[in-house]
Amino acid sequence: MVQYFNTNVRSEIQQSANQIRQTVTSLVDNAVMKSDIQITPTGIQLGSGKYVNGETISSMLVANPDSIKAITKLMEVSGNLLVNGSITADKMAANSITAALLKSCIGRE
Repeated sequence: MVQYFNTNVRSEIQQSANQIRQTVTSLVDNAVMKSDIQITPTGIQLGSGKYVNGETISSMLVANPDSIKAITKLMEVSGNLLVNGSITADKMAANSITAALLKSCIGRE
């Protein structure tokens, strides 16, 4: 393990036969900020979070051979999003939707 310290910042690199992990933690305006990346044979986990006033706010991206999972309060995509498959949602809002085929279940129970 390799660690580096400053007054309000700490970075750490850990490596073993089956894992590499890098972490940076800092104190910014009474909030503890932390970002890390972990690489294992089964996948990659990338996360960032903060702890302020007893509340933890974080986002995470987890990739493994079968899927990629984004865990976050807000995910912003700039540019085009191409989906070759289905989109499932409890709610969807849009200014306009253009589609060759659009099915609705409104009124069906």
